[in-house]
Amino acid sequence: MDQSFSFFSIKTQFENVGDALINRELIRLASTKSSAIVDVSRCPVEFSKTLEIGSSRVAYVNGTLKLFAKLLSKRLAGKRCYYYLSPGGYVGEKAGAQYYAAAFNTLVLRLLHLTGVKVCHVGVSYERIGDKHKSLLRKRSSLLYKHFVRDRESEEYARKIGLKVDGLMTDLAFGAVDEQAVPAEPRLKYAVSFRGDQSKDQHTGVIEFVKHLHDTVDAQIPFKFVCQVERDGSLLKNLAEELKGRDTELVSVYHDIDVCFNAYSDCKIIISNRLHALLIGMIAGCAPLAAVHPCYNQKIVGIFRDLGLENRVLDISGELVAESTAGLLASASLDPSLARSQKERLLSVASAIYD
Repeated sequence: MDQSFSFFSIKTQFENVGDALINRELIRLASTKSSAIVDVSRCPVEFSKTLEIGSSRVAYVNGTLKLFAKLLSKRLAGKRCYYYLSPGGYVGEKAGAQYYAAAFNTLVLRLLHLTGVKVCHVGVSYERIGDKHKSLLRKRSSLLYKHFVRDRESEEYARKIGLKVDGLMTDLAFGAVDEQAVPAEPRLKYAVSFRGDQSKDQHTGVIEFVKHLHDTVDAQIPFKFVCQVERDGSLLKNLAEELKGRDTELVSVYHDIDVCFNAYSDCKIIISNRLHALLIGMIAGCAPLAAVHPCYNQKIVGIFRDLGLENRVLDISGELVAESTAGLLASASLDPSLARSQKERLLSVASAIYD
């Protein structure tokens, strides 16, 4: 184990607690098999703190040059070195400055590859990739030592667009299983967390659905609006204020992973079109209901299908039927063994990478 070193340069959505979680759990996963060195120079202070896992096997540096200096020194000393790309969802096109930045990063990866560094991309999903982005991803794919995607639909899509894929894993969020205490019953509240930034239709559809949910659910059940991504705040605030005759509250948790998990401790169900709201809620003991526009939320559809939870996905892009929504809520349940089995899958992927 001491002969292996894993390197991370964190650049992601810093106002998104789900992204913080999957980066933290990737670092934790790598540290089970190697020493880990993490560059946090681009991270806000709060984000850096929430990445800490309290392990002596993880060191943090403040500077990309420092990270690469350590990487090259370890490689020149004959150590096995792994460099990890950012996990999460990849979607859309790369154009203008984004394209040239991605092309430069690909060149850097090629240089690392030539020095014998094992470049890894794990915990990733793909959907609706533009042509220029596809070309970059194909070039990057040829440089990867290991490439594990987090759902079967992404695997099929990645292969279709010409990417090399080594296998399936599951979402990295499941690495937090058993790291979080799950409170005992009773749980009374419904957690609600939505995004509406992907299209005007989605924004309007989310508002209509939450009003429909309000009309469908017993008025005595409180709604807790959980903001996991900063830009969702205004939408959730407006929704919480508009539901008359119901006890509502809004909590913003995008700054801290543990605060986010705690937000679900008194909730029975999590209803969301945010993947990591659904998964964090599940890990914290909530039954999940994905309320999605399938054309924008395909990664949720794919991951829920792989989890055997396809019957917990509600399409809200069309006509809303109170009986269907009420039936899904009434049948809501959670099997704790599901999340634990996903953590075991993550550990098996670590073995495939390092052993």
